[in-house]
Amino acid sequence: MLSDSRFGLDLRFCPSRWQSLWLMGGHGLALTAVVMSAIPPPWPVVLTLLVLAHGSGAWFARHRFVGWRLSYRDGHWRLQDARGNRVSTRLCPSTWMSPWVTVLHWRTEQGDFLAVPVWKDALAAADYRRLQARLRWG
Repeated sequence: MLSDSRFGLDLRFCPSRWQSLWLMGGHGLALTAVVMSAIPPPWPVVLTLLVLAHGSGAWFARHRFVGWRLSYRDGHWRLQDARGNRVSTRLCPSTWMSPWVTVLHWRTEQGDFLAVPVWKDALAAADYRRLQARLRWG
């Protein structure tokens, strides 16, 4: 939700149906390619198990950023996890935007890289537009 559009952003991420559809579709295509391939046994079974294991792991991790808050005040970005802990980060210029998903690239104070996907349906339409405008024009 956007609390104050005049002075900055205050966003809270919600679950995304688009993310779930992309995960299921991508892993379904990979599974179809493995099953239809002409790879000799036992490799199709091994690859099928790998695709299923990765798909189930990605399925359970898809809500990793649900409940996180992102705010922009006085020229500074603030990222807060679902438990209320502040994550000290700075926004990287490699952040990527499209009409459907924005991938925020962060660098933590420890030097770790953090990529946060923000799907269009994870925010209200006006909030998503404001986020993209803030990212594009600072």
